[in-house]
Parts: sequence; C-alpha cells; structure tokens
Amino acid sequence: MAADLPAKLNQKLKQTLAQWRQWQTPIPLPGPAELVTPLSGGSINSSFLVQTSDTRQFVVRVNADRNTIASHNPLLEWRALNLASEAGLGPTPRYFNLDLGTLVCDYLPPDSKQHTLPADVGQLLRKIHALPAVHTRLQLKEQLARYEHLALKQAGQLPQLIQQTQQPVHKLLTALAGKREPWVLCHNDLLFANRLYCNEVLYALDWEYCAMGVCWFDLAVVAAGDELDEHARCELLKHYFAIECVSEAQQQRLADYMLVYRYLELLWYYNLEDPQERATQVNQQRLAKLELALSQASVPFEGMGPQ
Repeated sequence: MAADLPAKLNQKLKQTLAQWRQWQTPIPLPGPAELVTPLSGGSINSSFLVQTSDTRQFVVRVNADRNTIASHNPLLEWRALNLASEAGLGPTPRYFNLDLGTLVCDYLPPDSKQHTLPADVGQLLRKIHALPAVHTRLQLKEQLARYEHLALKQAGQLPQLIQQTQQPVHKLLTALAGKREPWVLCHNDLLFANRLYCNEVLYALDWEYCAMGVCWFDLAVVAAGDELDEHARCELLKHYFAIECVSEAQQQRLADYMLVYRYLELLWYYNLEDPQERATQVNQQRLAKLELALSQASVPFEGMGPQ
C-alpha cells in the first residue's frame, strides 16, 4: 500500500515511522509501527493509520510541502494538543517533526454513529475555551488581508460578491473589536470532519489552526459549517453559555461572526492552487451562503447589483 503513495509522501511517512524510539509513549514501543491504511485527510494534509506489533494504533499526519494558505505553527499545535489531551478533549500527541512536517497522535477509534448535536459541540467548545492560554493570537483582519492578497494572486479576478463583501466585513471586524471580548484558546476549525465520538465522548481533532481568539468565531465555524438553523444555533449558544434563553444580541453576534467565517472560507478556497478544484469548491451555492450571511449581519449591504 505504501508503494502506491507519492514518493515524497511515502518517504516522509517512512522517516517518521523510523523515529519510533522518540515517540513519547508511557510504555516504550516494541518496534516501528506499520502502515494499516490511509485515512481521509484534509485539503492540504494526508493522514495514515499505523499500528505496532502490540496492536497500539496511531495517526500520522503529513503536512503538504507547499502550503500558502495556512499559517501553521507546529509548536503551538503541539502545546494545544497536550493541553486538550490532558483535559480529555483531544487525542494525545506522541511526536512531531518540524523538518518533515509530520505529527503523530493516538488513534481514537470512532463510534459507529457520529452525531451532529449542537448541545454536545457547545459543551465541547466551552471546555476548549477554558484551557490555559497560549502565546499566539488569531488576528482576523490580518488573516483576511493575507487571504485576499493570496486569492488575487492565485485567481486574478474574484467574483463581484466577494469584492463587495470586503469593505463591509473589515468594517464589521473593526466594530466587533470594540466589544473587547475576552481572548480564549480557540480551535478555529471545529467542523464535523474535525470532531469525533469515541466511546460516546466527543473529541476535537486537527488543531493546526488553533490560537487565542474570541469565542464567537469558534461558535460561528460550527454554526456555519454544520448549516445550523435558528433553533439549532440557539441550542449551541444555550449549551455553550449554560443559559436557558438566548438573547437577540447573542444571536446577532453569532450572525456577524458567521459572515466573517463565510467570507474567510471562500477566500481560503480561492487560494487552492488547482484551478479546477478551486472552481468546484467556490460555486454558486457557497456564494449564495455568503450573500445570506451578509443579509443577516449587522452591516449595510445592497446586494450583488449588476454583473
């Protein structure tokens, strides 16, 4: 199976497995792990299930060689993963190699049924945001400006809706910054693919985008990514804040950050290097979701206008 992998990817995987003596396990490994199967990975990384002779299983993630999209900080991710693991919120990290761009974590066998329950995700986010602080902050305005620059460089002309969204979103972020929300450790990518039920406990996976931020962006990622309706969004907020009733102000704050996420999400896809994949991902459905988010946020917007 390893022979079917691209040569460079296969080499990185083999080198990581060869470093088995450096993996930080409570009981020393009996020898190197062997590849069991590739796992479904993200758009820019590859993950593999491996197993040792004493049947311990791990996930090896290999980052893409060239990643112009993410600002990945492996040391930060390692720190956050350890904090999350100690709190029972994520898999235990065992090894990372900065030069190879690889990370090894314990494998969490998934339950047969994976739920999308706003109540569970709200509680998980509340626990994540209670973890100790780290030293890196997610500055959303700076991240958006970077994505905008890269998107124009990659794709040239962007859809009119994205161009029209730029100024309202930046104005909105300036206004939101004036709310002076507390900074907490955020996952920033807690989509369905990055959540996993194991033994009926919900865990957060793939912490590569983690950083200090405001709770609302993390909540908005879930609300937008899971396509939650108004009732489900209220359930998410109720269980996150441990309250009985969600205020209109809280619903509006979530809607504002959902716009920020929708805009960032589209820019992220525009930075994909494969034009065909970019065209597939950035489709009319995603643009419609962005326009809907604009209509629900507290920013003036008059629609797309003439094309």
